[in-house]
Amino acid sequence: MLDQVVPKTQRVKPELLTINDLEVNSTIFGWLFAVKVQTRTATNKKTYLQTTLRDQQGNEIIARYFDPPRKDTFVLQEGKVVLLEGLVEEYNNQLQIKLLRAETDEIIPVDIFTVGTRCPLAQLEADFEHLIDKVDHAGL
Repeated sequence: MLDQVVPKTQRVKPELLTINDLEVNSTIFGWLFAVKVQTRTATNKKTYLQTTLRDQQGNEIIARYFDPPRKDTFVLQEGKVVLLEGLVEEYNNQLQIKLLRAETDEIIPVDIFTVGTRCPLAQLEADFEHLIDKVDHAGL
């Protein structure tokens, strides 16, 4: 019998991922938004999923899932938040994610990935009109 207690490995909690913070050869576990999901064929004739993912700032990255689960048990949908686990790699001088696991996650609201403005549109229009009124140049 062991006299020492072996600590259990702690699972990292998922986080909202920021694409600009990703580093080559790092592992990731978190949420991004699926902009586009395509089934493609690799040069070895095996099919894989290629997904365009977006973060909260509007940055996008390509993720590839080379051995996804069977289609009848696995659905990755465009326009949904995806909880993913993978490795950040560099391919053709661009970062990409090699997915090890991915699933649609309804817990995180989709609207946090909507790129927009923090200010109401009506306020932006009023500010713009105010600036136009200040311009006093015959050529403009």
